[in-house]
Amino acid sequence: AAANPERAHALRTQVSAMQAQIDWHLAQARGGADSRATGLVTLLPEAMAPIIRALGRLHPKRDIHCASAPSMPAACDPADFQEIFGNLLDNALRHAQGAITIRTETTTGHIAIIIASDNATPLPDDPEQCFTIGYSAGKTSSGLGLPVARKLARQHGGDVGVAPCADRADAVCTTITLA
Repeated sequence: AAANPERAHALRTQVSAMQAQIDWHLAQARGGADSRATGLVTLLPEAMAPIIRALGRLHPKRDIHCASAPSMPAACDPADFQEIFGNLLDNALRHAQGAITIRTETTTGHIAIIIASDNATPLPDDPEQCFTIGYSAGKTSSGLGLPVARKLARQHGGDVGVAPCADRADAVCTTITLA
């Protein structure tokens, strides 16, 4: 590595990123932080853009349509938001056959991010079953993404839900609600 300083720098950068991810997971395992107490916020949709780009490259056969939304703060640690949104968007991309639509809505005191995808993998009769650790509707899933996303959202006073879309009978809507 000493003979190639660029490679050494790239390796140090990757190791630092891995250490930060490990530290984050350890902090979550120890109970996580409550953003309502710490005042941490995530700016939307700016925080969503790099995740959409990265997952778009991993799933090049899927179109991702994101309705533009004004910049708004959500009461959520940025690393936690990345984990929540990344898990849910990746889940939608893996289970859908068509395009994914993302839109952000505001209601009194809450921000909702809705990820809509076609119903290629049908929901169980009781959609709450999706949040059971180990539940998987497909072969490419660990069954951890939705439960982890919900746990993190709830730590920040929000929630994650999944249900048939009200405006599209052939679609599933996954909703992240944050304060």
